[in-house]
Amino acid sequence: QPDQGPIPTADPIRSLVCSATLVGPNFRAAIIGDAVYRVGQKVPSKGPIQYVLKEVLPDRVLLEREGRVESLRIHPHSVDDDQEGQ
Repeated sequence: QPDQGPIPTADPIRSLVCSATLVGPNFRAAIIGDAVYRVGQKVPSKGPIQYVLKEVLPDRVLLEREGRVESLRIHPHSVDDDQEGQ
């Protein structure tokens, strides 16, 4: 049977892109989309669905929605976009 394409109720976390995490002794934040978020803040995605930033790790963030925690890794091309074409 041929592929029917994307499922209409796709996982909303897929619309979020984490481009960097900022981890220090007293400060943890993440750049998600075009904004900087700190632990405890709501992270909007496309549409009415929001997550809460629960934890920031060096290579990913943990987001919670409806009691479920999901991991969002740093986008692999975010770090070396300026290296393209070399």
